[in-house]
Amino acid sequence: MVKKEHISRKNQIFQSAKKLFEKHGFKKTSIDEIVQAAKVAKGTFYIYFPSKESIYEKIVMDIKEEGAKCMQNLLQTHPNVKDRLLQKFIMPLKKMQENPIIKEIFLENPNYLSKNITSQAVYEANKDFITKILGDDIKFLKKDISIEDVTHINLLYLRILKEKLYWKHDTNFWEVSETFAKIIVDGLFQDSIH
Repeated sequence: MVKKEHISRKNQIFQSAKKLFEKHGFKKTSIDEIVQAAKVAKGTFYIYFPSKESIYEKIVMDIKEEGAKCMQNLLQTHPNVKDRLLQKFIMPLKKMQENPIIKEIFLENPNYLSKNITSQAVYEANKDFITKILGDDIKFLKKDISIEDVTHINLLYLRILKEKLYWKHDTNFWEVSETFAKIIVDGLFQDSIH
């Protein structure tokens, strides 16, 4: 019984912090606001979490794990190589639409990402996954395009979208971004593949 209560309180703090981060951002959310929203004492917060950064780290790890599962699912559910690669391009967009905390991390707190994740690690992770996506179908890429090129193009696409996300008045952003991804992916493959 005590263990369930322990897990429940920890989850209550975690979920309250997550909602506040989504609403106000990580930087603007204080521990006092988290404990007030969770309806626990400040000392109780510190029993479960050493800092608000530790909650943020857990959120990032959860997102990373969910992303890995989504990518594995993508490999199993999209037999067409172009569809798989297109999904790799647009999946981050869909996840940002579904989960505001991802958008907050990506846009509002990029210092956390750059401090904790090197650009080389991001490049290598993307390259590894694109290699899995293409698999034996790499032969369908245009002859002058390499895995490295596809990886750089994917990361450049994400960087462009990151900048574009600041334009909150653009109501067609998601549709235009998906169309842009389709154009890019189509341009990577030989004309003979559909």
